[in-house]
Amino acid sequence: MIDPTDIRFFQTLALVCHQTDGVDTHCQNAIQQALDTRDPQDMRAARHAVDALDDVLKDQILQQVHRRMATDISAIWDVMSYASGQTKERPN
Repeated sequence: MIDPTDIRFFQTLALVCHQTDGVDTHCQNAIQQALDTRDPQDMRAARHAVDALDDVLKDQILQQVHRRMATDISAIWDVMSYASGQTKERPN
């Protein structure tokens, strides 16, 4: 089973790559393929396509992806065990 965080990563990566100049269509297509199939081999191919980008561009993209994922409160809330109300624990 694919980790939901991987899916969020690739969704965010696709969005950032689409909005960033200089990302070739091979890379964008590889990311979309990974999202469409959710196949581990396609995810690996997409990661290789991102790794093949110019280092400066790749770093810029990954910084944006990290910032978006780290500040996505809905994603953070989804992984909190008490968020669903199934436990009696309360947040600090």
